Parts: sequence; structure tokens; C-alpha cells
Amino acid sequence: MPQRESLGSHKPTILFLACLTAGLAISAFIIWPTPRPDAETATSAANNTQTSANPAATQTEQKESNQRFEVTATERQLANTTPPLVFRECVSQLCSMGIRTAELAQEDENEAAQQLNEEVRHLLGKVLNHFADAGERSLGLLVEMAGEPDANEHSPRDNTKLGVLQLILQAELSRRNQLAGTVADRSRINALVGAILDSMPVDSLTAEMGNRCLHKAPYLRMVHEPSVLNLLSLAGADQFPRNVATNMLMTLWDNIEQAGERSSEELSRLAMLRLDSRDPSEIVTACRQLLADPKYRAIVLSWLRDRKDPQIAQAIAQIAAQELPVDDGIAVLGELAPLLKHTRGTYMSLGLRSPDAVSETYRRHLAANTQPDIRRELIMGVGMIPHAAGLPVAELALANDPSPEVRIQALYVLTVHATPEASERAINQLLDVPEIANNPSRLGSIVLALQNLEKGDPNRLARLGARLQSLPLANYSRASLMEILNRVLPGGAPTSGG
Repeated sequence: MPQRESLGSHKPTILFLACLTAGLAISAFIIWPTPRPDAETATSAANNTQTSANPAATQTEQKESNQRFEVTATERQLANTTPPLVFRECVSQLCSMGIRTAELAQEDENEAAQQLNEEVRHLLGKVLNHFADAGERSLGLLVEMAGEPDANEHSPRDNTKLGVLQLILQAELSRRNQLAGTVADRSRINALVGAILDSMPVDSLTAEMGNRCLHKAPYLRMVHEPSVLNLLSLAGADQFPRNVATNMLMTLWDNIEQAGERSSEELSRLAMLRLDSRDPSEIVTACRQLLADPKYRAIVLSWLRDRKDPQIAQAIAQIAAQELPVDDGIAVLGELAPLLKHTRGTYMSLGLRSPDAVSETYRRHLAANTQPDIRRELIMGVGMIPHAAGLPVAELALANDPSPEVRIQALYVLTVHATPEASERAINQLLDVPEIANNPSRLGSIVLALQNLEKGDPNRLARLGARLQSLPLANYSRASLMEILNRVLPGGAPTSGG
């Protein structure tokens, strides 16, 4: 491991190189002046006269001139020689260039930012081509950073340095992986991956860097299984992040199946054995493997219901929403619903993948008037994605769903995606419902929805605010309403005796 230095010593040598270049230029100018034509002619005539008058002196001066020429040639060669690259200094220079590029972009100096970014790419390419061990060197600098007393307090330059080290590591991993495919030899890529795995327990910095570089990447293989199992063991002792250990094991199983080092059937049989593990990471990975195979899906869902572990159920729900076919993911979430406290982010994953499928699932639940909690999550999942694909089903829920909670969730969708006029009508529509107008908790939810209308017409906020003030708001909701009105209304919130 390289000798540790403080972060303050990672300074670029641009100033030093500039001074060195200037010094060489000045010495060259002194040795090789550029005379005017008339002075050159006069010098030539004087030399001819001296040559004819004193041949011995001429030989001496000629010898001295040759010596000066030899010195000059040497200095010229030095001036034109590119100094050897120093990895640590290259990283520091890349950090400085990266920070400056970001500054130029913020100042809308796009052309200059793009030009400097090209210089960054050029220097990065030189570093990768020059240092065969660029990955290991980056890892060494990362471990140094992790060993600093204030390693968890990052300055902007520290964050830039982490980004540079990650960029070099990922580029080196990709290069070695491509080379392994060409020469059918994975020794170099396996060595670097092993070094990353071994460094991950050092600190949160190294754990996160390893997760960023290896999770869902094609680099982990069977040879790395002992190192991954060691991370699981550390996680079981609360000495390593549980989610990172799980990511490493899931990626390992994916890769060894894809590479043919273990078949899907072999992994499923191994997963069945792992269900009895005490390690949650192994259990989650095993459940994920079994859920992906329709033959085992019912078995693992039954096992999860019997186990009644909400943390594992939540982890499996997220995996199902992100990785299974959308219809299968929706079905798995429905099966796990009794174990889940909330699934709002999970259904949003499904809504992003297929808004139509989530909307159609809501319509089926509404028609059967079943599972209002799931109906609410479905409206959130399809309605709160960045585009307005869920607006029609939210309007359907607002008008027809018997659950006040589902209708309030639909209101949030409208205040985000519908017109301000439609949002105002929707709020008034809900305030006409006694179960909402007389319930302080539900009224508080409507006050929160007003925040989505703050950038609109202040008169609209004034009308809605006046009506809400007349209703039985909880103290914290009334205070929130006053804050909104004070921000929006020119004269501040009007007082009310309600």
C-alpha cells in the first residue's frame, strides 16, 4: 500500500511546471538571440577580418562555439522532453480540471467547459495507457482517504477526488474485462476485483466504492465467492453494510449463472438451502433466485408469509417490482401486502415500467372494492411518476373510490399533474365530504397538498386557505397553512376567527 499522505498534499504541480518551462525559455533566449539583419552582416564581416588576422584565435573561438552549441542542444532536448507521469499528481490535476469544468458549466461557459472536459478525457486516457496498475493505484489512494481522521467529512475537492478514483477504477475494470474476453485469461481482472472486495471492509468509503464499481457489473465470478461470503459474515456481525453485502451476493449469483459456472437449477437448489440461513443477505438473495423461477415462486411466497419478517418481505417486494415482469411483480406485491407497512416506492418502480398495467390493476381492485390500502399505493405508484400517465386513473379515483385515503392520494396526483383550476375543484370536492371535512388528520393531508399550488395564482390559495381555516384543523396543520399563505399572499395570511 502506498505511503499515506494527508489530503492537503494532493496539490497539482501546474505552477512548478509553468515556472520550469519559463526558465528554459529564458535560458534559450539568452543563448540564441535573434540579431537584426544589419547586425548579422556586421558580425560576419568582423569574424572574417579576425580569421584572416589571427588563425589561432579563430580555432579557439570555434572550439568554444562548438561547446556552446553542444550545451544548447542538450538544453533544447531537455525542454522538449515530456516529464514522466506521476499517478498521484495526475489524479490531483484531474480533480482541479474537474472542479474548473463544473465552475465553467455553472457560469454558462459551455464552450470552455467542453474544451476543458476534452482535456480531462485526454489526460485520463494518458493515465490509463501509462499505468498498467492504474486500478490498484486508485484503490491505494482510496484506502488512504478512508484512513484519514475526518474521512466522513468530505470537502468539495474530496468528493471530486472520489469521483476521479471511481472513474479510473471503472475504466480499468472495463478494460481488463474486455481484455479477458479477448485472450481468454481473467487473471488480471480477477485480481483487481479481489483487491476491491478485500478493501471494502476498511471503511464506508471503500464499501460504497466497491458497491458502485461491482454491483450489477459483470466482474464478480466464482473465484470471488469466498471474499463475498466474508462480507456477508461481517455484515452478520454488524461490521459491514447489510445492503452492500446483499448486492455483492446477488451480483455474484447473476454472473456465475450467466458465465455458466453454475446453472440456474443448481442455483435454485442452493437457494432452497440458503433459506435456512441466519444471514438476511443470503435469505434475500435466495428468495430472489427462487422468485425468478415460476416453479419455485409459490414456495418462496409461502415461506415468506410463514416467516412474517417485514424487513425481508420489503426487500423482496422491491426486487420483485424492479426485476420481475410487471404483471408478476404486481402479483407478488399483492401476496406480500399483509407483511408490508408501506410499499409506496415499490409501486412507483412498477408505475415507471408500465403505467398501464398499474392503472388496470387499480381499476380491477376498485370494481371489486377490495384492498383499499393497495388501491392507495397503486394510485401513488402510477400517479407520482414524473409524467402524467397516471392522471386519468387518479381522476377516476377522486370521483369514485369510497376510501377517503385513496381519494386524498388522488388529490396529490392532481395537484402535481392537473391544471390549477382542476386542482382547486378537486380540493373543494373533497372538503364537501363530511368524513374528510370533520377529520383533522385528513384535513392536514389536504393542507400539505396546497404546497403543490404555491407557484400559481395567489387568489386561488387565498380562497382555499380561507375555507380550510374555517374547518377543525389540528394546531400543526393550521400553523402549516399559515406558513403557506404567508409565503404566497402579498400581505401575508389574513387572520381568522375560525
